[in-house]
Amino acid sequence: MRVCLINPSIVSDNTINSPLSTRNKYYINPYNLQHIGLGYIAAVLEKADYEVEIIECARIGASVKKVCDLIVKGNYDMVGISTYFFNYMNVVRIISRLRKLKPSIFIFLGGFLPSLSYEMLLNNLDTFECCVIGEGEATTLELVEKVVKGKNWRDTPGIAYREGKEIIFTGKRELIDNLDMLPFPKRQFISERKIVSVLTTRGCYGHCTYCGIQEFFKTCEGKKVRRRTPENVVAEIELLVNNYEIEYITFNDGNFHIASVVGRAWFNRFYELIKEKGIKVYYLCDFRANEVVKSRDILEKFIEIGLYNVNVGIESFLQQQLNFYNKQIVVEENVKTIQILEDLKLRYTIGILLFDPVITVPEIIKFINVMNDMGFYEQDYNIIRPLSIGSTVIATTGTPLFDYVVKEGLYTPNDKNYNFMDIKTDLCYKVVTKWSNRVSPLFNKNFIAYLADENGEEEKYDIIKKVYQKLFKLDMEFIREVCNQIMNDNDGTDFFDLLIEEWKEKLIPLKNQLAGLEEYLLKYY
Repeated sequence: MRVCLINPSIVSDNTINSPLSTRNKYYINPYNLQHIGLGYIAAVLEKADYEVEIIECARIGASVKKVCDLIVKGNYDMVGISTYFFNYMNVVRIISRLRKLKPSIFIFLGGFLPSLSYEMLLNNLDTFECCVIGEGEATTLELVEKVVKGKNWRDTPGIAYREGKEIIFTGKRELIDNLDMLPFPKRQFISERKIVSVLTTRGCYGHCTYCGIQEFFKTCEGKKVRRRTPENVVAEIELLVNNYEIEYITFNDGNFHIASVVGRAWFNRFYELIKEKGIKVYYLCDFRANEVVKSRDILEKFIEIGLYNVNVGIESFLQQQLNFYNKQIVVEENVKTIQILEDLKLRYTIGILLFDPVITVPEIIKFINVMNDMGFYEQDYNIIRPLSIGSTVIATTGTPLFDYVVKEGLYTPNDKNYNFMDIKTDLCYKVVTKWSNRVSPLFNKNFIAYLADENGEEEKYDIIKKVYQKLFKLDMEFIREVCNQIMNDNDGTDFFDLLIEEWKEKLIPLKNQLAGLEEYLLKYY
């Protein structure tokens, strides 16, 4: 039995081989990592003596045609596809083409979208066999074994399938309580930067309305938040360092939990083991703001053993917006988090969700004013993504936010799954989106900062950071200007097109400076 697991690209075929996705190892996704969930499933299947390969479409620049050709050429019997909101259309294209090329192949879907919206998938598509619901290792193994042995795969717990006009869910699968029992994930490839993802936990104690983690694990029975032991995690890191000369570990946890008594104890043991074994790597991870505020001392110890960069889900500096997202955090915690990270001189990125279904233009102005008043981004050692790029909450299917927009009559199948409640916010969003198309090409050159840093070009690195500081501030000021114009009842398309053209001129000096630095630094690539 040959099994192929696919992680489809989120871009269309006409852009998958463009410079936006393949130009260099830093571009778009700086770490270019494989899907760790598929790695775990592959490892479980291989442990049971099944032959498994993983196709990372973005990694190899694989179009739908190329993916299907690889599957046919590999003579695979079963194909599992990781499916979520952003890659759904490519999943549909792969299934449709593959079914024509190899009608007998067994196709199953897994991941967030099938787990949270299997009825929608099974009603819209009739060219695949079933959905694997929730945590996939045990379900996939049982499914494969039954197909191999010619048994009735339809009675496998944890799947959904269509039979005639009826959609059948076979019942919840038990979550894996002891994560240490899982084999280490299959590593299909190692990125050029010698960085891999490692998972220490499954689940999250947060209940953010836009996130599907809670809902995903609720599709199974058992304890929703589980963590591997420090010993098990360090053993995997040691293996990765020894076997693959890994230099960076990015923890793939939704939230790297260190604030509670249990979290502190876990980290302290992890710290001791890393020190004892003399493991020298850099770490990247995601935190909630409350974790940072309560754990400065832990962060200091983490920096001592290699903490390199953290991402914090700040989301907003408006309390009403944080409440809307059910962040269970106050603005003061977000402000304090930024202060701590800057005091520690720790590289960081932040998640910002400026646009949501109910935000108003005056609230956007207030948001930006708070950032100005707190002196945000006045230090130049860090590179932060401009607010106009990717700062819109998506009401992904199956989340509480999706349920909200449907209930309020705001749902529409666009890029964010909703319309704004306020027509002025809609205008602001459209203008800022147009502007972001001017800003994105500049921000996407930030890979040259990695080149400068890795090759000892400290002077060039400092210049690049200052350029991006100016870009962030210019972008923020443009958004505020748009909001002010809207509040002054300027609402014409032509007016805002001219405004964008006027502000675009302010980007030229930054563009020219980056172009010269890029030309110089590409010699290292």
